[in-house]
Amino acid sequence: MNKEDDSKGVVSNRHEIARRIWFLSFESSFKGNSKEGDLKVDELLNRTDSDLYYLCQQLLEEYFKDISEEDAIKIQADFLYPIKKILKDLLVKYDLFQEIEKFFEKDNYDYALYRGKSDWHMLIEQVKEPDDFSFIESNGKLQAQFNKQAFNKLSDGTNKNNGSSQMGLYYNNLPRKYEISDSSKYGTSGFMIDVDNFDKWMGEPVLRKKYEDTHGITDKKEKEEETYRQAKIQAQIQMDLQKDLVRQVVDAMDERNKKKKGFFGKIFGGK
Repeated sequence: MNKEDDSKGVVSNRHEIARRIWFLSFESSFKGNSKEGDLKVDELLNRTDSDLYYLCQQLLEEYFKDISEEDAIKIQADFLYPIKKILKDLLVKYDLFQEIEKFFEKDNYDYALYRGKSDWHMLIEQVKEPDDFSFIESNGKLQAQFNKQAFNKLSDGTNKNNGSSQMGLYYNNLPRKYEISDSSKYGTSGFMIDVDNFDKWMGEPVLRKKYEDTHGITDKKEKEEETYRQAKIQAQIQMDLQKDLVRQVVDAMDERNKKKKGFFGKIFGGK
């Protein structure tokens, strides 16, 4: 994929960068401003060369000649492990790793999953209970049953984009590592989703909020919070009144003591 001409083994940075920019153009900040975008692309191309690619290619070939069992396990967990290891070793060697260390700590960026999140977010905003989906309590966990009906609405009427294909597309966008849905529960009529695991992937309580909104739990929570807030205000008012009362009593006692001192002072020779 990185070769402009396979017969000559020529690497094309322009081709590869252009492919990725085109793929990401849907989210591009330069959308509608091709001149500014072209300048940025040219700037990027002028800063690149093929040396690093050739070096990594050579190091990868050497790496795959002798893979340990430990490396095999790491590759199985992360298919990008070999190239990340090679790049990390090079960066450490030239004392550059600390500058971009934080990027190595993150999960691999997956554009398909990013788009999947956006698509799921919009779908949940549109679906209605109970025709499109329903919530079910199972073994102490909240589940959401998504019906094919929800995905039929996304169909454009063609065989390529019918309800079944849309349902499969959305299901495949769910990352397996979060254990959001058991494949054994996927059928022609729909599939089940674990609400908490789904929200963990989304990074916010999307389905949980949908559940609370559609089952009146949000209103109940708001009423409870308002009752608590009012009780707290009343308690503060009572406390302030008690403080004022104590202050008045203390002030009155101080005033009486002053008068007593003045009276006895006159009797015993005071002026």
